[in-house]
Amino acid sequence: MSISTQDRSAVILTPDQRVRVFISSTLDELAEERTAARRAIRRLHLVPVGYESGAPPHPPQSMYRAYLEQSQIFVGIYWQRYGWVGPGMEISDLEDEFRLAAGMPMLLYLKRPAPDQEPGLTAMIEGIRSAGAVSYRHFATAKELERLLVDDLAVLLSESFAGATILPSGTVTFLFTDIAGSTQLLRGDPKGYPAALAAHRDLLRSAFAAHGGREVDTQGDSFFVAFPTAGQAVAAAAEAQRSLAAHSWPDRLHVRVRMGLHTGEAAVVAGDYVGLAVHHAARIAAAASGGQVLVSDAVAALIGDELPSGLALRSVGEHRLKDFPRPAPLYQLDIAGLPTDFPPLRTSDQDSAVPSGGRSRRVWNAPARNPHFSGRDDLLAELRRRLRAGEATLVVQALYGLGGVGKTQLALEYAHRFAADYDVVWWVDAEQPVLIPDQLAALAAKLGAPVGPTVADSVDRLLADLRGRDRWLLIFDNAERPADIAGYLPGGTGHVLITSRYPAWGALGGRLEVDVLPRRETIALLRDRIATLDEKLADDLAAELGDLPLAAAQAAAYLEQTDLSPEDYLRRFRTRRAILLARGDVLGYHGRVDTAWALSVERLRAEDPAAVQLLEIAAFLAPEPIPLSLLSGHPELLAEPLRDAAADPDVLADTVGALVGYSLAHRYPGAFQVHRLVQAVIRNQLPRDDQQAAADRVVALLAAASPGDPEDPLSWAGYTELTSHVLATAPLGDHSPAGRQLVLDTAHYLHAHGDSDSSRAVGEPLLERWRSVLGPDHPDTLTAASILTVALNGLGDSEQARILGTDTLERCRRVLGPDDPSTLWAAAALTTALVGLSQAEETRTLGENTLERSRRVLGPDHATTLWTAVNLTVAHVLVGDAEAARVLGQDTLERCRRVLGADHPTTLWAAAALAFALTGLGEAEQTRALAQDTLERSRRALGPDHTTTLTSAAALTQALNQLGEADLAGPLGEDTLQRTRRVLGLENPLTQYVLKTVGDGTRPRETP
Repeated sequence: MSISTQDRSAVILTPDQRVRVFISSTLDELAEERTAARRAIRRLHLVPVGYESGAPPHPPQSMYRAYLEQSQIFVGIYWQRYGWVGPGMEISDLEDEFRLAAGMPMLLYLKRPAPDQEPGLTAMIEGIRSAGAVSYRHFATAKELERLLVDDLAVLLSESFAGATILPSGTVTFLFTDIAGSTQLLRGDPKGYPAALAAHRDLLRSAFAAHGGREVDTQGDSFFVAFPTAGQAVAAAAEAQRSLAAHSWPDRLHVRVRMGLHTGEAAVVAGDYVGLAVHHAARIAAAASGGQVLVSDAVAALIGDELPSGLALRSVGEHRLKDFPRPAPLYQLDIAGLPTDFPPLRTSDQDSAVPSGGRSRRVWNAPARNPHFSGRDDLLAELRRRLRAGEATLVVQALYGLGGVGKTQLALEYAHRFAADYDVVWWVDAEQPVLIPDQLAALAAKLGAPVGPTVADSVDRLLADLRGRDRWLLIFDNAERPADIAGYLPGGTGHVLITSRYPAWGALGGRLEVDVLPRRETIALLRDRIATLDEKLADDLAAELGDLPLAAAQAAAYLEQTDLSPEDYLRRFRTRRAILLARGDVLGYHGRVDTAWALSVERLRAEDPAAVQLLEIAAFLAPEPIPLSLLSGHPELLAEPLRDAAADPDVLADTVGALVGYSLAHRYPGAFQVHRLVQAVIRNQLPRDDQQAAADRVVALLAAASPGDPEDPLSWAGYTELTSHVLATAPLGDHSPAGRQLVLDTAHYLHAHGDSDSSRAVGEPLLERWRSVLGPDHPDTLTAASILTVALNGLGDSEQARILGTDTLERCRRVLGPDDPSTLWAAAALTTALVGLSQAEETRTLGENTLERSRRVLGPDHATTLWTAVNLTVAHVLVGDAEAARVLGQDTLERCRRVLGADHPTTLWAAAALAFALTGLGEAEQTRALAQDTLERSRRALGPDHTTTLTSAAALTQALNQLGEADLAGPLGEDTLQRTRRVLGLENPLTQYVLKTVGDGTRPRETP
């Protein structure tokens, strides 16, 4: 408690004089806290003295000196402001008040956090701390301050009466508590932690007070409380744990409190307890885990059979507590409805405690628990369900998966989390089978099993010993193959847990695949380690790390070691991935990311060289399913021995199986997938010449697998399968004409398929890169610009589309000539942009010129010719020539249906344009039939937000209005208006057309 060493008897006044308490605080902050302090003082029928509202902002020294002279207790409340330094003063009024109060009983309180604390106040508090005459307490809220002040004033007053004490005396039960993992909670949410700490204090104080507890001391997140009886202490501990469990804690701030109780005698000296019993209780609390209540045998003996309903004491054996030479019995308080399974006690003899009932010694050699382990609750629950399902038979479960995915950490967490289920937990490093016997022989020695003349004999006797026991768990970590383990399975009723990269463990027992973390768990893991990481940045980093636990742990370790900001790490990781994958020390994993798979690859190279070649090819593709047809379709492009493997579907399937056997790949129907960080490491480890050779093969394979016309719906399934790989490898193919053509076709497909956002996202960096690599006037660069023009217009950015389209058309005419197919396509793209800007005459002029050239150069049924004709149809509508629009539109639609098919994007655009023209002629029934059919087809083929779909919906809305069917027109018009505004923008002519249609409920006077 924060009280000076001054004689407390000076506080005692005659009955007609109440104690006056001076409150010192700056007036420009802490108003709510001062109100709370005055309320606390009045609750004890004392008199608060201080500056109320209306006081001068900087009271003169004579005023606060007079107040201090009339007061008997000094209360200082400090946060961020140092106070006012008046003329001729070297210190502030706040510090001057503190100095003038020297000799008075003092209670000091500091509000936390204080991120903007002024240097003067920091220096003042440091001086107080260094002097050591007065201590202080921290608080987070005004409510907490009020409770602290009431308690401290009560103790201060009670101790002022000639040595009298209100602390329990004689035989007392002491209770110690503290928050498990408080440092990690604070790191995880430094802003939210103070409020959580305050809530924890409120819950515990309420429970302790309700059962007669006396708070002796509170430091940080720890409590020291004394109770007159053991029964009161146990009841208080149970109520406190129930309150903590029932409280709604914020995400990542779930408070778990460990508690320890012991009954004994201790002397009261200067308002505190002194004696070994106090230390005994504190050591018991230190042995517990979060949420666990441990009690000594003295408490258990006093409780007897008088525990309240819902509570039970269970022996956890004898343990040697720190600084206590002999083991002592400890008991766990089980509380109905709360967890009862906890890790082994944190005592000096963790691996050799003696369980109750005289059973064999408890043996434990598992590595220390990972304090940063998070998530995986579903896997842990499933693993425990499987292991416990065997009942009276041996149960074996193998955790398998990619190196670095956290198999070892999952097994370790299982051992700690469910330690209460076992008397023996023995960890075996199984990576080198020849070392397994020695490790099992060490277990035999721990158990006191008979020693044989050889290690093999000792192991046999150990296995026989285990067969006669229950409650044991053997963990074989990083095992290679079932044959390495099969001879060491004891039988009986125990459990065996195996971790391995090899998947085929079914002959020995169950298999449970461990995959990368779900994104939310990766984010939680990163934010637990890196306090400054916000949700969005954690999500971005998790995506780059592929949700691999090893990579997340390595990134966090690197950031901790270097104090680099997460933003800088993410930026560097994206550009210097290979370097950062080799940095950051990680505990609990078999190597760093850059070395995690080296042994597997080397063994695979000896067993199946074609599989390594396949892995190297996959390393340059996207971290998505890779179709086997990409390899089997053109095996001649591959090097031996993969060429022969790819030519035979069965051999190729076996080659993929070799990767799966080392958990280096996942198999899917007709495809396989490699993790993004495995890809990065494999790429980086290849010599530069081999990197280029592999990249060239990948580009050639993709180009050979091109699905064809990007506007043909029949090709879209092929593009869907390849798009991620084409985009991932696009920079590798910049110098390959076939590779560039596939990239252009893919960007074109994205827009044609209705995904203009992705087409733009691909087209913008592509155009910028090719302008640099190929030059701004290269034909492929110009084609990329035309595709981007169309995508921009499809997103409603028609002005940017016009600017880019105009520049592209001028370059095409100058470099390629006016009749080149690329020039004609660029002209058609610009026409589309002009339509989006409602520039009618310019659109019609350009459209007529382009259509004439296209018909002459390409023919009337060429895709570019037909697309140009559709745009010209719309241009006729824009200038009000609906009849010309109808004639051209009908001819174009007939050609499109015959040449391209009814569901081709250009055909659907032609149908929408014709329906739009018919509305201007008042042909409502014909419009309705055409627009309805086009709308249904467009929604199915292109999606509800494509420009063609929206145009069809607008035409249908108008036709329904013309037919007087407002009940159908209204909902369709409202939906279309909402979509056009979101996709194209309010100023787009189509949006304006729909707006007038919906607003009037009749045919608009003007067509756009």
